[in-house]
Amino acid sequence: MRHCARLRPSLLAVAGKQPLVVDLSGVNRMDTAGLANLVEAYGQAQQCGQPLKLAAVPDTLLKMLHLTNLDQIFPIAPTIEAALAR
Repeated sequence: MRHCARLRPSLLAVAGKQPLVVDLSGVNRMDTAGLANLVEAYGQAQQCGQPLKLAAVPDTLLKMLHLTNLDQIFPIAPTIEAALAR
């Protein structure tokens, strides 16, 4: 939860102002607060017509995104480069 307090303002500061790729390669776990931050930033980006993509998502997080059907919402790329190329 302590990381979410820092993540939310950073995400919301840029979401919607420019295309955004969130590199999750160093994330080994995420709770519902972290997911909520991503969903909120995604919604803000969509309202502004800007994409928010996830990149380098570890298998454990991919499973969680799949279980919550968020893998149907977020564009997910295997690498940052692949996300930027789309």
